[in-house]
Amino acid sequence: MFFLGRHEYTMDDRGRIPMPTRFREAFATGAVLAPAPPRCLRVYTTETYERTAALILRQGAHTESGQQLRRAFFGRTYEGELDKAARLLIPAALRQKLGLEGAVTLLGCGDYLEIWDSAACDGELAGAVGAYADHLERLAADD
Repeated sequence: MFFLGRHEYTMDDRGRIPMPTRFREAFATGAVLAPAPPRCLRVYTTETYERTAALILRQGAHTESGQQLRRAFFGRTYEGELDKAARLLIPAALRQKLGLEGAVTLLGCGDYLEIWDSAACDGELAGAVGAYADHLERLAADD
């Protein structure tokens, strides 16, 4: 399944947001929440998280860069799940660090979702759309 589209929600006082109906089955076995640059929260399925974690683990724990990468990735990651109403709870520590409250945007990014403060998402998405043609050209050149 590819996660597509932009979905606007209002996070409730407990830090919960609804999961779009078409994505719910993908998160039936759980979700993994990890902050990502610049200020968003990635939401992985357990399967996608395991693939991403395998890439991180390739960096040896015996090197400084490997240690830093592991700390930054695994040390800030939380397990999550959908409640009976298909809402995802964002832990308070992540909400505070990423400025997530009130209006939030859930953005499909292929094999994971991103959760953004809606205003921050507008700016980031505008920049990504502006650079889109250049990125496509680089992809074509790599083929």
